[in-house]
This record gives sequence, C-alpha cells and structure tokens, in this order.
Amino acid sequence: MIPWRLIIVSENYHRVYSFNEFYVFEDGDTSQVWAYNGEKKLASGIMRAVNNENAPLACLTNNHGEVFYDYELLYLLDDAGYALTHLDLYNDPIPENCDLIISYNPNSDLVSDEISDVSEIEILDAFLSEDGNSFWVFMENGTPKLPNYETYLADWGIGFHYYTNTETEKTYRYMVQDMSQSLTSDGYTIYGEAVTTGKSAEMLEGLTRKAVFKNATSMGAAQGFVNNGDGSYTKGDRTMYSLYRSGESALSWANGAPVSGEPAMLMCLTEQTKGNSTSYVGVFSSVRFSSEEFLQSAVYGNNDVLHRTLHNVGKTFTPEGLTIKPFSSQEISTITTSQMLWWTIGLALTPAILVSAVAVVVLVKRRRA
Repeated sequence: MIPWRLIIVSENYHRVYSFNEFYVFEDGDTSQVWAYNGEKKLASGIMRAVNNENAPLACLTNNHGEVFYDYELLYLLDDAGYALTHLDLYNDPIPENCDLIISYNPNSDLVSDEISDVSEIEILDAFLSEDGNSFWVFMENGTPKLPNYETYLADWGIGFHYYTNTETEKTYRYMVQDMSQSLTSDGYTIYGEAVTTGKSAEMLEGLTRKAVFKNATSMGAAQGFVNNGDGSYTKGDRTMYSLYRSGESALSWANGAPVSGEPAMLMCLTEQTKGNSTSYVGVFSSVRFSSEEFLQSAVYGNNDVLHRTLHNVGKTFTPEGLTIKPFSSQEISTITTSQMLWWTIGLALTPAILVSAVAVVVLVKRRRA
C-alpha cells in the first residue's frame, strides 16, 4: 500500500504533505502515534499558498557555532508561512525579502569593526533600520559569554546577569532555579509567569497555557533604560517589554551558590520606532524553549507564544491556537515538583491516618464494652 499524499497548489507554489506530517509520534517512533496535528498543517499550507507571492523569509545565522538540539523551530516557522534559509552574516548579503533573522544558540561572538572591515553589528543595525524587520536570539545558561552580542543587546535594553569570582576573576552566568514551579526535580525546567500589566499584557492577551523555560539564564533591563512601572523600560526610541519572568520563589545560581532571589526576566521584546519605521529585537533566555519537547505539547503554551510573538512583530497570519490533539490524556505532565511533593506526602499519610482513626474507634468501643 502506497502512503497517501496531500498536495496544496497555488500559482507558482505547491506543497506536498506525507501522512505522517499530520500526526505527532512518540520519541520519533513512527509506529507509535501520539496526537493529531492535521488542523495546523492544513491551515498553514493554505495560508502559505494564498500568500505565496508575499511570503516572508526567515534567515537563520550559521556562522557563530549555532547548535540545534532538534528542528522543531524550523517546522514552526514553516507552519507560520515563512520560507527558510541559512545566512552567513559575515560573508553573505541579507536577502531583500528577509524580515526575520534568528541567532539560535550561538557559541561564538559577533564580529565588530574593531577587528574587521566587515562589522556584523553594523549589518544588523542596517537591517533593523528597515520597517518590520526583527532579530531574535536564543541563549541559555550554558551559552559562553559573548561580549559583542551582549553589548549589542544591551543597546536594545536587554542585560544578562553574571557573577564574578573576585579571587579567580572568572565570570559565571546566573542560572534560574524554581523548586516550587518546576517540571523536574532539579528545579531548572520552570514555568514562566506572564507579565500582566501594560503593553506586555496586551501582547500576551488570551494565552492561557503555561510557557516552559528549561536551563534558562537570567536577564534584566540594561543600564540606562528607565522603568515605566508596567513591565516596560524605555531609552530614546526603544522600549523593552518584559514578557515572561520567573516566579517569586525562584533563585538564581552561579558558581555553585545562590546569588539572587530577585525574579529573573526570561523573555523580552524590544520595539524601536523611528518615524514611520518600527523594528524589533526579541531575546529568549532558554534555547530549549523552542525544542520539540515543548513545542509539540498540547499542554504547554510555548508554541502559541512563538506564534503570538511573530504576530507582534508584524506577521499578519499565523496558525495560533490550532493545537495538536492527543489521543490520550497528558494532564499528569502539568504537575509541578511542589505539587508532586504534596501528593506524595498526602498519599503516604492517608493510610496511616485511616488506620489510626479505625484503631481509635476500636479502642473506644472496647473500653465501653
């Protein structure tokens, strides 16, 4: 039997889907179907066909040691109607129809004009001077220190937190841990709390499922940006919106010790407005935020958060809200470490309490007999 194919066709565009693209499988095992994903795939294909002539291009940098754990982010961008290509920011010109550049898990720094005739910083500045263009960066607590990247992002209001050992002069990233709001026993796979005030709340309006940040590094507002009191910070023509933060019980660790009890910023989006031109820089503190583990989940909201962010930076149509449909309940995966602890204590104590109650009743009856 030949597996069926679904073909979506429009003028100068066609897309062929195989049957397995409409389903989600367990751990890559195509014999174990876990959920149905046909609604999103079909809607995405139709949107792409209808808007083919104006399809935007997303460019993923590939000259900074970028490491992909999987390719789920690429599938999401394809579903959102983007054509995809890789970009050597140093050697290649940015294509004219590119409106989104993504630096995913970089491990080497941007090239500045101090050491080269070609400055990637100037290239990004020129790109972000155009209306509707965006630059996204995904980092994590394991990302090496990248001075040029971080100086550039600081100009857009995003600062990274470090601890410096005064004896060795070594610096360590803050690692965000929350034992009461974690999906894992080590406390490093945490729920982010959405900012509920100002424009940040407007950007996330209607998103109800929890977003998960794994192995996140701590971020905050860069020096010189003024706190507006509503989750946003402004300097000149740039306003940085904090979208997700860690909970009140979270701690930041560095060099094996707790260094801060302040909530950490986990995701942000900076808007630059010059005349009639608006551009954006978005930073995610967790590379795993866009991994298959969380983007293919019917429980977590990471998929919808990314689609909403694409919408916030100007993408007109995205398949937001069309989630996968599991064939079995996965509700147990929403239980946090703290909740699991209470369930464990409760289930352990309940038999003892019942036995004690019965024993008391028996003793009372014997004494009265």
